[in-house]
Formats: sequence, structure tokens, C-alpha cells
Amino acid sequence: MEHLNAPVPAPASAAVPDPATGERRRRLFLLILGAIVVAWLAGQPMTLGAVSGVAHQDTGMASALLNTAQQVGGALGLAALSTISTSAADDRLPDAAANLYRAMGAKDFPLLAKAGEALTHGYTMAFVAAAVMFLAGLVVTFVAVNAGKQQHTEGAAPVHMG
Repeated sequence: MEHLNAPVPAPASAAVPDPATGERRRRLFLLILGAIVVAWLAGQPMTLGAVSGVAHQDTGMASALLNTAQQVGGALGLAALSTISTSAADDRLPDAAANLYRAMGAKDFPLLAKAGEALTHGYTMAFVAAAVMFLAGLVVTFVAVNAGKQQHTEGAAPVHMG
């Protein structure tokens, strides 16, 4: 009968806190909302800067080139940041992501902590690299872009609609 009074072990979900609850969920929502607002505010000036100085009949092509460059740049940037993150995490703990899942399955909390620290280091290095890329792009923008106010031609028919 003594085994009935033994303490009940906590469920596995209690050992690893859920990152998407409460305050973390609110902060994540605000971060994503802020990113959307910044991207929305930056889109119009970026498009205007890309098509300034382009002949009126070529603005559609310039806009298409901008959209293509954004897509390709985003894909290459994501690939570079993923590589940086994975390499930095693996420098701290080889095969950190696999070790994280292995530790969660085996309930090996010391390995789980090491894998979490390694992955956090990797994500931090990726964010640092993204900040450096952003600053480099900012410098290039201020040095290379010299778009003045656009001149509107009266009576010119629109090249494209929508």
C-alpha cells in the first residue's frame, strides 16, 4: 500500500515550458505586427526609389525587376542566415538540433539544456549577421541612391493599370 502514497511524477510537458503561451505569445504577436508595419511603410518609398529616373514606358519593367530582386534576395538571405545559425550552433554542440529532439525524447535534461544553449547561440549569431547586413544595406542606400523628386508628365497615358 505504500506505493499509493508515492509522489506522482510530473508529465513530460511540465518539464519543458511551452514557448507559445502567455507573455511570450503576446510579445511574438507584437514583434510580427511591428515587422509587418515596417515592411508596409518601407514598401512604397522603396518602389519609388527603384523606378525613379526610369523612362515612363519602362516603369513596369523596373517594378518587375524590383519584385524579382526582392524574392531572390529574400531566398538567398534566408539560406545564408540558416547556414550561419546552424554552423554556430554546431560549433557549440555538434548536431545540436538532433540532440535537442533526442534529449526531449529521452528526458535527458542536461543534454536538453546544452542543445538549447547551442541553438540559442546559433540564432543569436544569425540575428547579428542580419543586423550587419541591414547596416551594410543602409550604407549602400545612402551612398548610392540619389533619386530626386519625380517629374510627372502632363497628359501622359498610364503604362499599366493595377
